Amino acid sequence: MAEEEQQDAVAKWGPVLLNRDERMGERMRAVFYLRTDGSEEAAETLCRALAVKEDSSLLRHEVAYVLGQMQLASTVPSLAAILADVDDCAVVRHEAAEAMAAIAADVDQTLETLQAYCDDARPEVSETCKLAVRRLEWVKENPDARHEAEHSTAEGVDPAPALSGEQSLEALGALLMDTNRPLFERYQALFAIRNAASEAAAKASANDEGGEDAGSGSEKAILALAAGLSDTTSALFRHEVAFVLGELGEIGGPAVPALEASLKNVNEHEMVRHEAAEALGAVGTEECIALLKQYLHDPERIVAESCETALDSINYWKDFEGAATAEPVVSGEAN
Repeated sequence: MAEEEQQDAVAKWGPVLLNRDERMGERMRAVFYLRTDGSEEAAETLCRALAVKEDSSLLRHEVAYVLGQMQLASTVPSLAAILADVDDCAVVRHEAAEAMAAIAADVDQTLETLQAYCDDARPEVSETCKLAVRRLEWVKENPDARHEAEHSTAEGVDPAPALSGEQSLEALGALLMDTNRPLFERYQALFAIRNAASEAAAKASANDEGGEDAGSGSEKAILALAAGLSDTTSALFRHEVAFVLGELGEIGGPAVPALEASLKNVNEHEMVRHEAAEALGAVGTEECIALLKQYLHDPERIVAESCETALDSINYWKDFEGAATAEPVVSGEAN
């Protein structure tokens, strides 16, 4: 992006992001415009938003996610400060730790920082730090494979590299649900199944030879992912499953019953319910819209705001489809 365009993007969307009286949908859009901008100036603006502890946890965790995807080393100190504040929201701290591992700048120093929180009192933070440490160890062990792993089917930086090879869906599904295996390995299976679902759906859409079988393969992969929402050992894991289902967008329809159950379960962790809401928004059917409207005023702010944002996104894209001259938006959700 040209320097003048960068300045225009930051000048236009920075004030929207930092205005706490602005609609959440608009502020979220500002986050992703700034991500698309990709400049140091955009990252600095995002870091300013991240630092406002009194602001929305949903927004701040999304900002942390985007900073991780931008992979600018200059943002690591801001992320590390969030992780270090044990009084801050655990969901935001978790996302900051994950972002630090995604950036992977000065790996040894980042490892030292993350290791200090592997026994954090909040499970969502401690588990994230352990995963992040294992990811950075993998980066050190596989320097030549890092670039390929960071440009997966989802076009983002995953918390763990997808398993490669010719594993069957059944084998990947078994690993996904095996609570005796390290969380890092289960995440690897998770992303491998996501990739398989996406690839099968693409083949079916293109009506390639065997397209009907490909469509069936996509549905089976999505149902294998949805099974992960029944896990009872880790809210972090369940939230990542919901996030991945959201990444798959409208092809995630077979997972709607499981996502609905997660959203409706008031005893479920807020980070799982919020990701389930956003995934339902990504599917975007009338059934999903009705569900999201039911929880617009949920007592958990992050859940209510996720429903609001999901509905806003659905409406935005409906309007966008018919507007050939509209400005481009890069969509995505935090994990």
